[in-house]
Amino acid sequence: LNAHIDPKSHGILTTTFQLVHPAKVTVTIETRTGIVLATLVNATMQPGAQKVLWNGRLWTGAVAFTGAYQVHVVAANSIGSVALTAPFVARR
Repeated sequence: LNAHIDPKSHGILTTTFQLVHPAKVTVTIETRTGIVLATLVNATMQPGAQKVLWNGRLWTGAVAFTGAYQVHVVAANSIGSVALTAPFVARR
């Protein structure tokens, strides 16, 4: 799992990961204690390289405050499930 904010992207967080098999994927932005602030993906995805973008907005539509967050990816299928977390810092 790779999550980074490119300075040239005007604050867009890019998260990339690889799926080996089709899976039901949920990608959320959370506080470091696990409180969900935004759900970016909740869908079945096909195998291959995946890229998910976050514009810095919460589920309410408000811009997230400066602080420490994490992107949390969960992929599940008939084989099992895996959860990955990558911390990042948002600066506004």
